[in-house]
Amino acid sequence: MGGNAMKKISAKKMIETLSESLDEISVKHVEWAIEKHKAFIEQNKESYAKKGRRCFKDEKLFSLLQYKGDWRIHRVFQSVICVSNRQTRYEVNEFEEVSQYFFNVKTFEEHYMQRPLSFMGRGWNTFSPMRYRKLVPYSNAEYFANCYGDKIGGSTLHPILRRNGLTNDKVCYFDKKNSDFRYLMKLVTKEPFYETLIKSNQWKLSLYNFSTEEHKKAMLLNLRFGIDISGLSKDDFTLWKDSISLMQEVGIDWHNPKLLADWRHQHDIAVRRKAKLDEIKEMEKIDLLEDDFATSHKKYLGIMFEEGGLFYHALSSVKEYYDEGKAMHHCVYQCRYYLKKDVVIFSIRDAENNRLATLEYDAKRKEIVQCRAVCNKVPERYDDMVQIFKSNEWRLKTRKRQILQNAA
Repeated sequence: MGGNAMKKISAKKMIETLSESLDEISVKHVEWAIEKHKAFIEQNKESYAKKGRRCFKDEKLFSLLQYKGDWRIHRVFQSVICVSNRQTRYEVNEFEEVSQYFFNVKTFEEHYMQRPLSFMGRGWNTFSPMRYRKLVPYSNAEYFANCYGDKIGGSTLHPILRRNGLTNDKVCYFDKKNSDFRYLMKLVTKEPFYETLIKSNQWKLSLYNFSTEEHKKAMLLNLRFGIDISGLSKDDFTLWKDSISLMQEVGIDWHNPKLLADWRHQHDIAVRRKAKLDEIKEMEKIDLLEDDFATSHKKYLGIMFEEGGLFYHALSSVKEYYDEGKAMHHCVYQCRYYLKKDVVIFSIRDAENNRLATLEYDAKRKEIVQCRAVCNKVPERYDDMVQIFKSNEWRLKTRKRQILQNAA
């Protein structure tokens, strides 16, 4: 048997022994669970009475945090209460522990004990004992290891977690935001950055993800210079991270506290600067494509005509494709229409040179593929544009014939 298998067996036995050594839940905890049920039922009693139900069965989950040695343990319990509306009677029919999650605050090991799920996954089979489970990401075991229900007052955190600034109130706040509290525990245990964040009264930001080292450094600079961003919403925090990344990319000194505090304005400056840099890079790329485009499209270059106040101009360079796509807000450049050899793109404009539409013509099949205005909308004079182009389609054949004759 391999070493890894031996480690798994020893870990399994260790967790099973640790699970059996846990104390039973106290009478106070049982009474607390019943009171929580009563509060829930009192609020919903009228709605049940209106539906004409004489009795109903309610299941609720609550959890308890404990520690033993280096292990922080999250225990989840299920209580089932039957209620009779006639006599307003509360009775606990079932009160069982259904899952246990173990996390070592020093080695960061994770283990899980759980009762089997009942048929169709509806609750647990409380007649079967706890079993050791693998904590596979996105599995049922990992799903049910998350915090369920209310935490019992008096839950105890591991001393290392308390030393790092975590309290029961912060854990409960994290749960109310629909986040996995285990994530917070791991962050506080593993990374000094989050310990600093919590002790600096910026702990609510641990709900969000500091994805890069630059974001963490920027946050530490905020703490050093007294810049408070703890009240940012999730969307604003994402904007803040984008600002730091953009400032770094375009060369704005985000280490400067004045610029760091004015991050919203600097974000707009960085966006404009990045757009200019991207355009310069794109122009360099376009210059390399022009020769190939001129060779493959030479038989269609220079075609233009006017009729009914509409001016048709065949795009004659990759740069014109770029300008057309940027001005009309469509994908004629991004989708690389300039690489299609038998496709001719016409820019349709008015007498004042305002762009009205972009027309795609397949010269091989001799048909109009599409004609679109700004943001791919249908042009106001769509029928006129198509009809005028069809009446001037002969110009493409004439131009192609001239090119062939010149080449000969």
